[in-house]
Amino acid sequence: MSQPLKEVRVAPNIYRTPHGWRVYVKRDGVQHPKRFKPDATLEQLQAFVDGFKQESDRLREARRATEADQRGTFAEDARTYLQLKTVQAMPSFSDRERQVRRWITVFGRRPRPSITSRDIDEQLQAWRDSGFSGSYVNKHRTALMALWTRLDGKGAANPVRDTRLFAEAEEEPRGRSYALLTEILDAIPDRGRPVKGVKGSTTHGSRSKVRLEIMAWTGMAPSQVGRLKEGKHFSIAEGWYVLPRRDKGRPPRFPRPVIRKQMTADAKAAFRRFVALKAEGPFDRRALRHTWLRGVARVEQAMQEKAKDPALTLARVRLYDIRHSFATELFKRTKDLNVVAEMLDHSSLRMTRRYGLGAVSGVLKAAMRKFEAAVGRKRGRRR
Repeated sequence: MSQPLKEVRVAPNIYRTPHGWRVYVKRDGVQHPKRFKPDATLEQLQAFVDGFKQESDRLREARRATEADQRGTFAEDARTYLQLKTVQAMPSFSDRERQVRRWITVFGRRPRPSITSRDIDEQLQAWRDSGFSGSYVNKHRTALMALWTRLDGKGAANPVRDTRLFAEAEEEPRGRSYALLTEILDAIPDRGRPVKGVKGSTTHGSRSKVRLEIMAWTGMAPSQVGRLKEGKHFSIAEGWYVLPRRDKGRPPRFPRPVIRKQMTADAKAAFRRFVALKAEGPFDRRALRHTWLRGVARVEQAMQEKAKDPALTLARVRLYDIRHSFATELFKRTKDLNVVAEMLDHSSLRMTRRYGLGAVSGVLKAAMRKFEAAVGRKRGRRR
């Protein structure tokens, strides 16, 4: 069998390919291949390489000039903060980076010691007045507080400490019925992503779908699913699983004990598929969210067709609502927040109540019926 034609080098960074030309250029230490049609001339390709190099040099000099101009400024301190290994190890580093960079646009050229609580309050209020939610503004305040604390220490002066916190929206039930959750899961095709050069790769099954199934039958967060390891976090043969630790909040002085949870039949089936599809390890949460929302869209479309109403919409069902739904259903069945807290590995019942909020009303109603049956006055018929 004949071997495929390879690239042939005709000049520095310029190669002829079976389908035209490929030119390799480098910017910030990263090599970028660029394709050109067969009718491109060698002179045109060389001009492109030279022009790209000149543009890269210009951008590098401009960046160096900007960095030199910002020495001793908030912008430089912010970059130092974002480069700290302890900060980059945060599970939500991408969010923190986005929040800090928004502060750079506000205070970038100012020396950090010149920034006062009043300056920060004014900016926080400006964001609130422009329509951002109290939660959104408070998260930016938290990011700025963390920057000062991490760079200067907890005992140092911190102007963010004296700024105001904004009221956030009241908590609302986010748990949805399992009839809806299973309908959404069933609407997701059990088809994997195509792998270039691998025939039949789409028939192996969807890793995203099986991760969603594990979330539905265990209440795990996406970050916990990405840390699952067979033998350490679950045993299909013995029918148990534990929730991997999450890097959230302050590390406890005395960690909670690891308690094995019993697998349901649905959970066991999901774990079997998880192992069969080799879905263990980190994954792109955006892809998982995309898969979930596509399932939601399919269910919504089916509802519209059944009702013959194209304007019919399904209430928003977010990816993290799966965890809330697990807590809500479990609280509805057990009427015991402590049980729900153990299953979700919560250290605070306040957080557990938030997750099971959708079942609180029903649990209270059932409790009052028992109360009335036990101590209520017996009301007979009037004569």
